[in-house]
Order: sequence, then structure tokens, then C-alpha cells
Amino acid sequence: MLARMSSRGAAEGMRRHRSRTRDLAERRRTLVKLLIALFVARIVVTITEIAESGVTWWSLLVTAAIGIEAWRAWNVSRAARAHPDAPPPPPLPDTAWDRMLRPLERFGPASLYAFAVLYALAYLALLAAGASRDTLVDVAVAAREVITLFFLFVLIAGYRSVRAAR
Repeated sequence: MLARMSSRGAAEGMRRHRSRTRDLAERRRTLVKLLIALFVARIVVTITEIAESGVTWWSLLVTAAIGIEAWRAWNVSRAARAHPDAPPPPPLPDTAWDRMLRPLERFGPASLYAFAVLYALAYLALLAAGASRDTLVDVAVAAREVITLFFLFVLIAGYRSVRAAR
């Protein structure tokens, strides 16, 4: 009885805070690692932007948005681990969106961490070589835009793959 009450309370709490990101994280639990890796890579780029004083409010807003989405997804995965007796989500239908996301979920986090490390090393190498401030800002902007576009693709593809399951 106690287990039933606690799972009912958890389910009610989850329904109260419904969002697209929560639905996405519940249905595609492996996407959480990818969102966290995106946030880490974006933080690395934002730090170098701040160092060069090239950071804009828009850049900080996008970094915060990625952080919020990663935090929400992490909360869902943490709640799922806290209730291991909960039934697993139903399988997603095999759609083009699902097929695009499967390799990203598997190889994306490691690739993003490698991207962040390589970016930081390239930035430090350019800094040590005495590259101009404009060059450093251009490199940071290019990396920032790549991460932002990747984040948007992941969210749109994830939402579309979950939407097809409804």
C-alpha cells in the first residue's frame, strides 16, 4: 500500500510539472546525456567568449536555455532512477526522427566532450600564438553557432519523435 501511495504521489507530481522536455526525457532517457554534454560544450565556449569580452546577452540566454533543458531532463532521469519499479516507457515508433536520434544518443555525448576539449586546446593554442582578438572571437562565435544549431536539431528531432508516439 505504501509503495502504491508513493508511486501515485510521484506520478501526480510528474503530471503537475509537465513540459515537452519532461515528455522527451521520459520517453528518450538516453537523450539526457546528450543534453548534458551540449550544456558542458556550450559552457566551455561561453567561458572563452567572456574571456574575450565578446559575450552577448543572446549568447548568455541560449546558454541558460540549454542549461535549463539539460537540468529538466536530468531531473526526470533522476526521478526515474529513484522509482525503478515504475514501468518503462512504451517503445517509440520507428520514424525518420527516431532513426536520426539513435546514433546521436549513442555517440553524441562523447563527440561533444571531444569537441569541447579540442575547442579549448585550439583556443589556447591560438591565444599562445598571439592571434588577434578578432580571430579568437570568430572562433568562439563559430563554435557557439555549431553547438546552438546542434541543440536546436536535437530538441526538434526529439520532440518530433515523441510526438509521433502519441
